[in-house]
Amino acid sequence: MSFNTASGGQQPMHHPQQQQQQQQQQLFMNPQTENLDQLYSLVGTLVALVQENKKHKASILSKVDMLSTRINRDPEKVKESYEGDKAVFQNFINGSIGSYSTSAKLNRTDDQLSTDQSEDDTDEEIVLKQNTQLKAILKDEQMATLNSVKALSYHEEGFHDIIRALRCDVLNHRKLVLEIARKKFNGDLVPKEDDEFGKYMENVDNFDQLLKLSEVFRSLLKLLNT
Repeated sequence: MSFNTASGGQQPMHHPQQQQQQQQQQLFMNPQTENLDQLYSLVGTLVALVQENKKHKASILSKVDMLSTRINRDPEKVKESYEGDKAVFQNFINGSIGSYSTSAKLNRTDDQLSTDQSEDDTDEEIVLKQNTQLKAILKDEQMATLNSVKALSYHEEGFHDIIRALRCDVLNHRKLVLEIARKKFNGDLVPKEDDEFGKYMENVDNFDQLLKLSEVFRSLLKLLNT
């Protein structure tokens, strides 16, 4: 900073670089020069996501509290429900392996065979084995679905080939029909038209001759009458 005394007083003079920095600072701090709509939109989206996550968290905690309260109040009823769930899952596993999921039945490995339940298994062991079997079934069904999708793509490609072949066949058939019609027209119809036109011209010539003969007869009749 320096002082200019030319006007009779001491007035501070700012360095050009400092003035530029102040202008830049004012420029960036002035809300009228900044488009903050996108920033506000992002902040609003973030706040909405945070609120939604809080709601999900509160819902999960509420359900956990309800489950904990239910277990503490009536453990026997929960155990009965748990036994029913185990039976439902086991029936699903047996039905899946024994019916529509034939590959899972035929391709069971030693690890999968080791998951067969025994009477000495605890509830936790039964659940773990059921989870292992369910994962194996899910993996098998995913593979079957992928194979079906691949087969579908092959069938779709074959279907497009058939459509292209049909279109080519229809086009060739139409070309053949047009060629036959052209040959019929040039070979049969045109000569017949020419022949018919020739006969017509002959008839016209004969008609002209008849007209001339009629004129001659009329002239003779006039001479005879005189």
